Amino acid sequence: MVKRTLSVMVVALAIVGFSIYITSSRSSDGPNLGAGHDQAEEDASAEGITVHGHWKLDIFNADGALDRSVEFENALVGGGPTQLANVLGRVWTPGAWSIQLLSAETQPCDDGSGPEACLISELEFEGPNAFTTLTLDTSTPGELTLAGQATIANTTTIDGVQTQWLNCESNISPDNCPGSLSVPESGSTFTSKLLAETEAGPVPVTEGQVVQVSVTLSFS
Repeated sequence: MVKRTLSVMVVALAIVGFSIYITSSRSSDGPNLGAGHDQAEEDASAEGITVHGHWKLDIFNADGALDRSVEFENALVGGGPTQLANVLGRVWTPGAWSIQLLSAETQPCDDGSGPEACLISELEFEGPNAFTTLTLDTSTPGELTLAGQATIANTTTIDGVQTQWLNCESNISPDNCPGSLSVPESGSTFTSKLLAETEAGPVPVTEGQVVQVSVTLSFS
């Protein structure tokens, strides 16, 4: 199992939507199929493929009782479109996924030397703020669900969440790509959300609570 240390800096993230628009073209030498065909082409060119991210946070007390549940949508950030394009274009090999829970003040977890963001990952990172509990589910066609959990070390608020998708260079096979950062680390954040922008707002958490997280990525 690959072990790495991870230091997380909280930054202000510009949340951006991302759509890949599908356009159609018609040769002037081709047959004229009439006005109905022209309208169909116009309708098709106005449609797009959008990436959605639906989050759910379930907060459990130390005794196992559910304290609260929060649901919201997120968006791709600057590196997300680059990652999609490079993986689809076989420039990068897809690697491991992770989720981060962040606070604008005291971070919710602890890495042994002080407050740190909670890291929920497929990989085993060093530090008590890292939880190797992330699972991937593709059983629903057109959807990818990431799910895992972390134990809160510090009483604070969860102010932001991220998904991170680590990738390798194209000459590394998927089986040998546990998440090498041989590609720029700036492209590792895939989706993100500031909870102040949601109806629920920042989520209060207390020491000893367990946060179960799921995010479903879908396309429409």
